Amino acid sequence: EKALRQVAEVKCFYSQHFSGKSAPPADLPHTRMAGDAVLVERLCGLNFAISPNAFFQVNTAAAGELGRVLAGMCSAYGSDAVLLDVCCGTGTWGLALARTVKRVIGVELS
Repeated sequence: EKALRQVAEVKCFYSQHFSGKSAPPADLPHTRMAGDAVLVERLCGLNFAISPNAFFQVNTAAAGELGRVLAGMCSAYGSDAVLLDVCCGTGTWGLALARTVKRVIGVELS
């Protein structure tokens, strides 16, 4: 583990074996090989703990800029605005924009 962290700035490393032809099932187990159990990323002033199966914005610099643009758009609607976060997943955008609107409604079907 120490050698892995020295070669690259690896925060956590998981292994998962799947011999199928498409995406593995969601309940297929992972083995943590090194590092922390979760990856913590900061986006729009918030910390997100990301597990191996979680979806998250991989380019946090670009996502942060998008968050600033979206916050400006939400603010333009005034303090009574309601944000509908469709396909919200873990709620990244709803959480990041909550301070700019009166209410957030997150909808996720999976």
